Amino acid sequence: MIQQDEMMAAGSALESDATTTTAATPTCAVCNAGVTKVFWSDANRTIRSCISCGLLFVFPQPHREKLHDEFQSNYFTGGREPGKTRLELEFESWRRPMLTRITAEIRAVKPSGVLLDLGCASGEMFEYFREPGWKLSGVEPSAIAFARAYQRFGNDSRVELFNGYLSDANLEDKSFDVITLLESLYYMPDPRYELSQLARILKDDGLLAIAVPGLTYQKLRHTGLISYLLHGSKCSLTSSHLFYFSDTSIAKLLQSQGLRLFDIVQLGSSAYGTPVGRFARSAYLTFTRALGTLTVGRINLAPHVLYLCRKSDGISK
Repeated sequence: MIQQDEMMAAGSALESDATTTTAATPTCAVCNAGVTKVFWSDANRTIRSCISCGLLFVFPQPHREKLHDEFQSNYFTGGREPGKTRLELEFESWRRPMLTRITAEIRAVKPSGVLLDLGCASGEMFEYFREPGWKLSGVEPSAIAFARAYQRFGNDSRVELFNGYLSDANLEDKSFDVITLLESLYYMPDPRYELSQLARILKDDGLLAIAVPGLTYQKLRHTGLISYLLHGSKCSLTSSHLFYFSDTSIAKLLQSQGLRLFDIVQLGSSAYGTPVGRFARSAYLTFTRALGTLTVGRINLAPHVLYLCRKSDGISK
């Protein structure tokens, strides 16, 4: 799920001192380290950084009821064009280039099988797996998005849809060849638990595909290049996300749940805006991929990143 809203960077100055975890400051959701520091703060929320693995996370987190209510109300309904909702624009139209690339990466590893899209929204991912060799499932907590997915795929015998959370779906162990978690992980209050459940229902030779915004790109976009190079830690970042993952932190998170990262794929932005804007974003992605190749992956400036994962004892690619 792609969140385009931006938060204005205003308010208090950064705290540079590290703070040991107490009842008022949580442990890191990735590595369980107990020392964090304030990365950025304003009057509305604070983002902390783990000293050990570098995970950025919002603290305190909003109540889960508030998060649930957000996805039941206006998250999917607002749109940038009159008469069209975010589901129709961002999830069913603008995401197509990104989904095309993700699909190609999945098919290179798994040409057929049973696929689960966790946080499937209106089910656009299913359009890319229409062949008889695929059986498809979607889990979506938003009643609004689920209704749209059911309208599109409810009569398709190969598609099973569940309106709720993964913990409520009662899915069997080792039942999926492919699981996709696209632009959703950073909304989940307990990513370690969610990944432990995905590891449970993923087959031993299965593929887990996770897409999140590129952390370095977010910093550059929201603060400006000069500000990032000079200060490093001044950043507004995308509003409403609970976590901001780097390549390092997500690899550690996966490892903690018996999953291993075997490939990182740079992805572009959604195809919105003017033709000139779309061309500029395409050119930027070409540049970032070339830079990533030249630096052997050490520099990743992509707008979005796809992480391809296996179980640690699974079959190699």
